[in-house]
Amino acid sequence: MSFYKSDKFLGIVYVTISAILFSSKGVIIKSAYAEGIDSITFLMFRYLFSFPFYVGMLIIYSKSGQYNPTKKEFLLITFLSLIGYYLSSLLDFYGLEYVSAGLERLILFIYPTITTLIGVLFFKKKVNKWVYISLIMTYIGIFGVVVYDISTQGTEIWKGVILILACAIMFAIYLVFSDDLVHKFGTIRYTSTVMIISSLGVFVQFCIQREVFSLLNFSPKIYVLGIVLAIFGTVLPSYLMTDGIKKIGASSTSITATLGPVWTIVLANLVLGEPIYLAQIIGISLVVGGVFLASKK
Repeated sequence: MSFYKSDKFLGIVYVTISAILFSSKGVIIKSAYAEGIDSITFLMFRYLFSFPFYVGMLIIYSKSGQYNPTKKEFLLITFLSLIGYYLSSLLDFYGLEYVSAGLERLILFIYPTITTLIGVLFFKKKVNKWVYISLIMTYIGIFGVVVYDISTQGTEIWKGVILILACAIMFAIYLVFSDDLVHKFGTIRYTSTVMIISSLGVFVQFCIQREVFSLLNFSPKIYVLGIVLAIFGTVLPSYLMTDGIKKIGASSTSITATLGPVWTIVLANLVLGEPIYLAQIIGISLVVGGVFLASKK
């Protein structure tokens, strides 16, 4: 079998497309904010439009003969769903009220280094000096970009940085504890279950905070952005990323996904007019280089 027909090649393609689609998410959200919609309402649109896809896929793939979760596993899946997609998405959407799409993607991109730290702190995993060097590179890069943005845009950015950093930590925890479950349930079944549970969390919160009929009071552009975010920024990349990890492994996935922050910054410049500056380029180089080194070593 040639490389181009192998699972490894497919995995690289899946992760590359997923990284590009996921990296467009911040630009779509910032475009919606410019139209006057608030965070929780646009998050509601994201899950409202994506929910039918996940339900449909779960029904198709929930046939007899597949692995069924124990009570303990179902509770773990529920917990991981709520922190990995519901809570992390909420923090991400709130954080984008304060920071640029480029900085948001750069902070989120450090989740592989967070999974490394979780392994060292809680599972006593041993790492070599190169991993520590990569961690230092990554966080110096983030710190440099944040300090520059604060100097030019004000201290309000700190709120967004803290929220999005918390989002990255939640997502890293989700990834660490999802590994075994993905292999037991299968990519599509597990992803669908997780996204359905997280969607229900968003629906409950929205109904508490807003009137349901307020969803009808927006311009056509908001609905188009909501559908684009749901399909191309949520459904497709979530399945592609999970299947990509299964085919090529988490480390190779992290390396392949290094184009994500670069794509976001270019797209944010073209669509939102966000400037590209020297401190940002240096910061991206350090972060991408750090994540690449951590994944490789």
